[in-house]
Amino acid sequence: MEPLILRTIIGPLGLCKHEGENRMQIKDMFEKRIERDIKGVIKVGQSDEENVYQELDEYVVTKELLKHLRSMRGCFFLALKN
Repeated sequence: MEPLILRTIIGPLGLCKHEGENRMQIKDMFEKRIERDIKGVIKVGQSDEENVYQELDEYVVTKELLKHLRSMRGCFFLALKN
């Protein structure tokens, strides 16, 4: 496929623009700065509020974890009724 044709096809999607225009960069697709400092491990008892906030803010609940949280919630409410 010719590069010009590819640029024309992809252009409307906002992924690429015609020659001479500013091109979108992958980093522009993210909500947060990808160059920010990301800590590899947050340890229990760490009280640095900025790191704790970042860890919680970016936490992703997986389907498996959601299943366990729902189960725990069910047990919790059942215990409250008794």
